[in-house]
Amino acid sequence: MKAIVFDTYGPPEVLHTVEVPVPGVGPNQIRVRVAAATVNPHDLMVRAGDYDAYFSPDTPVPRRPGMDAAGVVDAVGSRADTRVQVGDSVVAIVDPFSASGGAYAEYVTVDADQVVAAPIGASAVEAATLPLNGLTATGALDSLNLAAGATLWVTGAAGGVGGFAVQLARTRGLHVIADAAAAEIGTLRRLGVHTIVDRDTTDPARPVLAARPRGVDAILDAALLQQQALPALVGTGTIAVLRNPGQRDTAELDLADTRIRVTHPVITDHIHHTGQLQHLSDLAGDHLLALRVSGTYPADQAADAHRRLGQGGLLGRLVLTF
Repeated sequence: MKAIVFDTYGPPEVLHTVEVPVPGVGPNQIRVRVAAATVNPHDLMVRAGDYDAYFSPDTPVPRRPGMDAAGVVDAVGSRADTRVQVGDSVVAIVDPFSASGGAYAEYVTVDADQVVAAPIGASAVEAATLPLNGLTATGALDSLNLAAGATLWVTGAAGGVGGFAVQLARTRGLHVIADAAAAEIGTLRRLGVHTIVDRDTTDPARPVLAARPRGVDAILDAALLQQQALPALVGTGTIAVLRNPGQRDTAELDLADTRIRVTHPVITDHIHHTGQLQHLSDLAGDHLLALRVSGTYPADQAADAHRRLGQGGLLGRLVLTF
């Protein structure tokens, strides 16, 4: 089968196509014939070596990125606890740090609890945008623990995680504020943001406070504003920063003399949460979550897709097709 891998960390050019054996299927596993795999910022960081410490010692080289896959069930293990059957359209959240590798391949084998039925009516390309970003947004919202009626500022709301966070927050009865560049306003309106403010790159909290003088109850910080966002929080508010301390573009927050709480939701905590992934799929099938695709690339052009994502400015995800 075809797989997109890298032998050494580096720029997009390290990605290349190889032929490898089709993976087997354990008793508690499912094999998916992949039709589409989303390219996420996480994949760029894996390729660049930011997550080297996350790989287990038995992860083979070359390594394969990718956490999102959509396709058709090809085989089901004899003891797999699952509702899907051979031939069903599915989505899967894939762990690139495991020995089996990531989603950039024609076939992937994962644990049964990593696979659910695809959203009704969605193409494989659309469905592939759901698992990683949807589960990350879910984990971030869970970590904020907000009651209905609370006010949430989502930074980077037009992005992959931010867009799902906006829509999921609405299903929880939250009032959503987002800052936007001019090109993002239409997208944010369609996503259902209640209050859109102009983006201020020098003082991001200022327009939020102008719209909400008492401050917001929580911040879901997909854009990694971090310290710059804190003035917009109420005194006992919570900020969910969507990257772990010490990782690229993160900084230690100065919380001296505050009661602000900080969370760092981690996607690996949600890889085996079948119920969460199925709920997201159901919401998308009911048109309560928009699945946004900015473009597709043949899998052999994964380097081009990585290069384009790295340039920024996209209002949806890029997807590799197999």
